[in-house]
Amino acid sequence: PTTDLYWLYAGLNYAWTNTGHQFTFGLTAGGSENTDRFSAWRLGGVLPLAAEFPLTLPGYYYQELSAQRFVHLSGSYVLPLSADHRWQARLGAASACLDYLAGFAQSSRWQTGVGAALSYTSRNQVWRVIARYGYGFNALRDGREGAHSVGLLFQYNFQQRKQGNGTAQ
Repeated sequence: PTTDLYWLYAGLNYAWTNTGHQFTFGLTAGGSENTDRFSAWRLGGVLPLAAEFPLTLPGYYYQELSAQRFVHLSGSYVLPLSADHRWQARLGAASACLDYLAGFAQSSRWQTGVGAALSYTSRNQVWRVIARYGYGFNALRDGREGAHSVGLLFQYNFQQRKQGNGTAQ
């Protein structure tokens, strides 16, 4: 009849404003009581803008793993590829230690993935496109560990366009 979820998040974001480099680190831990398949913690692949504190693991399917308790560590580094920072590369990694929901256990409590992305932002910052790749070291596919994922995201900022900032592209 009731499920209790609890979590703790700590994060560090740092940007070097003179170079455009950025570093991000996050630690999230969560637990639950009376959890079922629908209320369990869900960890997995990237679905941008889906959650305030997404529990992503590059190379995995979206919300692929179901857990009663977990510790999730993630980090990324952004490197500008152009002087105006419109082209950027991102390298990232994430790992999680899980207490799986009954019936959804896998051979290892640890799940780990790494990924890279290339992004371009328009001059007026109205739109952005991101191509990404991820590899999940422990993701199960056809009875074996290891999985690839590729994604393409197009983001359009209607509010930025409405405000008339910059020139149209």
